[in-house]
Amino acid sequence: MNMIPQRASLVNEVTTILRKSLRAGVWGDFLPGERALSTQIRISRQTLRAALEQLRREGLIKVAPGRRRRILLQPHAPKRRAPSKQVVMLSPFPLDALRPSVIFLVDELREHLAEAGFHLELHVSNRYYSRHPFKALESLLHQKPTASWILYLATLQMQRWFLDRGLPVLVVGSSYPEIALPSVDIDYRAACRHAVGTFLGKGHRQIAFLIDNTGRAGDQESKIGFLETIQKLEGDRPQTIVAEHNGTLRGICSKLDSLMRAPTPPSAFLVANSTHVLTVIGHLLRLGVRLAEDVVLISRDDDSFLEYIVPTVARYSHPPALFARKMSRIAVQLARGASVPPKRLLLVPQLIKGDTLGLVAFEDRLSCNLRVASRP
Repeated sequence: MNMIPQRASLVNEVTTILRKSLRAGVWGDFLPGERALSTQIRISRQTLRAALEQLRREGLIKVAPGRRRRILLQPHAPKRRAPSKQVVMLSPFPLDALRPSVIFLVDELREHLAEAGFHLELHVSNRYYSRHPFKALESLLHQKPTASWILYLATLQMQRWFLDRGLPVLVVGSSYPEIALPSVDIDYRAACRHAVGTFLGKGHRQIAFLIDNTGRAGDQESKIGFLETIQKLEGDRPQTIVAEHNGTLRGICSKLDSLMRAPTPPSAFLVANSTHVLTVIGHLLRLGVRLAEDVVLISRDDDSFLEYIVPTVARYSHPPALFARKMSRIAVQLARGASVPPKRLLLVPQLIKGDTLGLVAFEDRLSCNLRVASRP
């Protein structure tokens, strides 16, 4: 067997290397001198000359006056892709499993993006929300060009991954303190701080906060606000309990059971999720607890279905259309390639006083309804 490299093969290899470099526009109008080229490619000048002669015969270069070799091949211009018109929103839940208020936001976002010429795609997968979402996110990133990203209920790992890659992204919800990304959310910290003050103003000394144990940024802010008011009090402080649960029907009921069996059960409840309010009210009634008499309740979140519960639910509310407009404006800016500062936009909600804040309000409303009904 002949193990000696053939010179012709080496010349062909060098010719191929030089040809690719010419097409890539490495050298501009002229090739470097033979000495510089042979040193750069680490070949003899004899082999280099044979390769250059082959390029000359192909019409890619020619010898100019002064023995400089002029490049005749025009480098390939990189193909410019048309800007992507796709905006991807990530969610752990499908659209039909989201709360009505969130479905409204998605619909409004889709409409505003469509008016700006963009298409919204909702990608649902628990893989993006796991402790190690990196492979799933990397795979999604390379599926198709995306103008910008929207993260709903994003974990710390997700937010950090997008931040590290410098991708255009909007967090719908709270960004974590150490993550510099643009975000839009409700000021849960202020709402929970106000709720505790409202309970204290009504004389309640045992206050519980029912909240998911997900560790999301907005929930962390909520717990800080819930405890802030108590920490500023002097003297004998009321008893406050952050009662975390796993978000399931059984988990919420089990947590309520343990709270109500305590020697001094809570007389005031702040509930972090509007859908969980339904479970809390139903289970308290099943335990024989009278709302607005034995306990009072405020929902941190609002949704349209809370308007149809009797007794009416006290809750913190904000104009959904305003939230949708602010969120959509930032989303369109990012999709268009504009630079958006990594600021947290927080909307301050207002307390809607419902019957679950006290029996007096319920009786006043009932007597008012009776007077209206008795009019001729």
